[in-house]
Amino acid sequence: MVACQRAVSGRDPNPDTRNPDYLAEKLLDAELMALVPACADLQRPFEEVFAEYLQRQARGFFAVVARTKHIDQSLQASLAEGVRQVVILGAGLDSRAYRMGPDHSGVRFFEVDLPATQEDKKQRVVRLLGSLPRNVVYVPVDFERQSLGTRLSEAGFRDDAPAFFVWEGVTMYLSAEAVDATLNYIARGTAPGSSIIFDYVPAGVIDGTSTEPPAVRARRLEMLERFGEPWLFGVPDGKIGGLVGKHGLELVSNLRIRELWDRYLRPGTADAVLGDADPEGGVALARVTARQVTDRVVTATARPPRPAEARVAPVDEPWTAEQRDYLEPHRRAGRLFNVFKTAAHHPELAGSFDAFAFGYINSESLTLRLRDRELVILRIGWLCRAEYAWAKHSRIARSVGITEEELVRITRGPDAAEWRPFEAILLRAVDELHRDSFITDATWNALVERYDTRQLMDLVFTVGTYSTVSMFLNSFGVQLDEGFSGFPKGAAGAR
Repeated sequence: MVACQRAVSGRDPNPDTRNPDYLAEKLLDAELMALVPACADLQRPFEEVFAEYLQRQARGFFAVVARTKHIDQSLQASLAEGVRQVVILGAGLDSRAYRMGPDHSGVRFFEVDLPATQEDKKQRVVRLLGSLPRNVVYVPVDFERQSLGTRLSEAGFRDDAPAFFVWEGVTMYLSAEAVDATLNYIARGTAPGSSIIFDYVPAGVIDGTSTEPPAVRARRLEMLERFGEPWLFGVPDGKIGGLVGKHGLELVSNLRIRELWDRYLRPGTADAVLGDADPEGGVALARVTARQVTDRVVTATARPPRPAEARVAPVDEPWTAEQRDYLEPHRRAGRLFNVFKTAAHHPELAGSFDAFAFGYINSESLTLRLRDRELVILRIGWLCRAEYAWAKHSRIARSVGITEEELVRITRGPDAAEWRPFEAILLRAVDELHRDSFITDATWNALVERYDTRQLMDLVFTVGTYSTVSMFLNSFGVQLDEGFSGFPKGAAGAR
């Protein structure tokens, strides 16, 4: 129904009032259009359809046009501010990922919907575009059995980075409990700076106390009955702030249908078209602020400072025989560093670990490109706040062509816009392994396009090894060696 309305309004010859969803009609097909009466209007001249809608005060049609414009504008503003995750809840035939994605290569779009609905959508996208875009992640959710937060996390959604949630044309079909659960997840399960924009209808439309024209109410009820999807949820007048506020979200804006009409359609004509009836809902924008995140796992930028002096001092000469056997090869190689002199307190363990951590991973036997290896090691070192590891490997990174700008960008992670696509995937794999000891399906499928099985194993073991190294460096307070510098200036969240 709504997709058909977007398709019809997308034919408006006036660019000022045209629906920006130019893909709506292309995602439809003859079978779907035959099922939805509103799609029949695509066979008529737009001017004729528009005049009819005006005459019968078809507020739903105009509300769809105005809210699409408003949500698009709000999303674009969020992307301009640097948000790199967009979640479309109840995506249906929403086309924002395909309309906006090409202009925002560093942004990941997560489309959330029922499994069957999503499979149908994916087939339509393939018919339209030839393949599924790599920056779109499809997240099928059985809301009766699965948690939205869990499914998003499994799909690679980052709860430590801001996101923009679009919840269009959904709330009125849900129970109050389901609405509360979604708002509560966004308030408590996403990063500060995240936002959600959603439309809603007044409670009076649900309980029959609205003063809307009887003909308008009858048409809506007939349409909802035909599709077997009744409206269940509405917001009492003046209570939208209370709805989002009780979950700890901050209300940024709330535009009712008249305000949307005057801003995006035909200024000053709302009364003539909408009449004296109650405005039919609105669109609210709410955001997560730092004070609302009360039960979140501490993120990397909030971790305790590392020891300013060694907890376990490096061993000095005279060494024991076991320590000499372990340290002499490092001395001869010109690398008698604090990390090895600290590890020498347990020479048998240190020697066994070195064989892999500093033998295999830093040898030609490793199947990863040198640049890839250093990106991976530096990213896990940064996430663990292991400044010693960063100091050593930033020197190696420079020797293989990684620039100072790229070193800073590593601290900003895979969503920094300048990364090559595969390097962003590589860094995302590191983040996922660090966060959940698991590479999500979306990231894995992107990795296997470039990496073979041995390279995948080397990637996982390199991340795991340097995570362990970081634990050792941080916990034992291994201090920087003379002449080495730590994290770069301009690093994201650096101390």
